[in-house]
Amino acid sequence: MKYKDKYFIFDLDGTLYNFDGESNRGFTSSKFYQKIKQNTTEFINEFIKKGIIPKDETFDTIKEKSNGEFSLYFENEFGFDRYYFFEKIWNLEPKDFIRKNPIIKEIFEKLKGRVFILTAAPRIWAESVLKYLEVYDIVKNNIISGEPDIRKPNPLVFQGIINSVDGNAKDFISIGDQEYSDILPAKKLGMKTIIVGQKSKDADYEIENIDEIIYLLEKLK
Repeated sequence: MKYKDKYFIFDLDGTLYNFDGESNRGFTSSKFYQKIKQNTTEFINEFIKKGIIPKDETFDTIKEKSNGEFSLYFENEFGFDRYYFFEKIWNLEPKDFIRKNPIIKEIFEKLKGRVFILTAAPRIWAESVLKYLEVYDIVKNNIISGEPDIRKPNPLVFQGIINSVDGNAKDFISIGDQEYSDILPAKKLGMKTIIVGQKSKDADYEIENIDEIIYLLEKLK
């Protein structure tokens, strides 16, 4: 596999960086998740007071009912524009939650022109964090974020990326830390896959962290 002939689909959270600088902490234990939860809870309480959201609604009840898709739930049930929700909840400073890793810029420079970012997070966060990592200008035209109704891990999102370059699945490598959202949908279409910081029986390759990606790709060429 000659990696210089490939396109690369990178996940963001847990792949290019770990929240709080620790790889062994679960996402729900991170300061970032707790801040998102706090902001969402305040959002819910604000509109409970205004009589728009029922009094018995909480972060946990909505999370369960919506399968974690808060923006779609608030839009469908109460008429809140999803972009308004994202602005209220996700407008955060990356420097408060992640450590900048200069190797990310080196990786993206090597793969320039062939990198896509695919994240379930909204664009307001994706763009902020990519600017913080100093790679936004490299990938600004290839960011697929979590605003549309069809979102990651739907394989159609991966297929849309393939179609955007008039390519084939075999031309792509999907890189991420979650088997269900980064590996399985990509494998279903025929992409090669690399899982980061996890064990996986389905991924083609495993690396401990993103720093190892170029070394792995050089070995594969």
